[in-house]
Amino acid sequence: MEVYLIRHTRPELPPGICYGQTDIGLTADFTEELAALRAKLPAVSPERVYSSPLRRCAEAAKALGGVRVELDSRLMELNFGVWEMMGWNAIPIVEMQAWSEDYVTRAPPQGESFLQLAARVAGFALDLRRQPISSAWVITHAGVVRAWLAQTMNMPLADAFRLEVDYGGVSKLSLGEPPRVWYVNR
Repeated sequence: MEVYLIRHTRPELPPGICYGQTDIGLTADFTEELAALRAKLPAVSPERVYSSPLRRCAEAAKALGGVRVELDSRLMELNFGVWEMMGWNAIPIVEMQAWSEDYVTRAPPQGESFLQLAARVAGFALDLRRQPISSAWVITHAGVVRAWLAQTMNMPLADAFRLEVDYGGVSKLSLGEPPRVWYVNR
């Protein structure tokens, strides 16, 4: 099965804000970004389209057209808890330092760790592999894409942030045995 992991386009938000699971829409020039994104995808619609239920993904998935979009909360971005919608520079330095030293197992206050996000993603990927289909698009977030790619490549989760995942970036996988990564962040 071919799977295209698609990060949503730019959200309507100033830079420097922590916004994991906050439900934010897309920018006003979303249609221009969508055209660039569409050019990175196969001309043939996939058999299934899955999306995070957050607006910035669901709006992009719907606009890409094709088949019905199936929303799945396991595709949501990391929950940053009390840090949501704070400026990254406004987060207490002691909290930020503790989290950045081990973001894989530590969670922001009232949030979730990257390991918890990765477990959600692994569950979704396993369920997807069981589907009798040959192609799927998954519209989601940078954290989800990084976790999925890291797991596919047997990369330690601590190294996942070495993978660049741009707004509107596309990564292609195959879920065969063994799973393969064809490209990252086109």
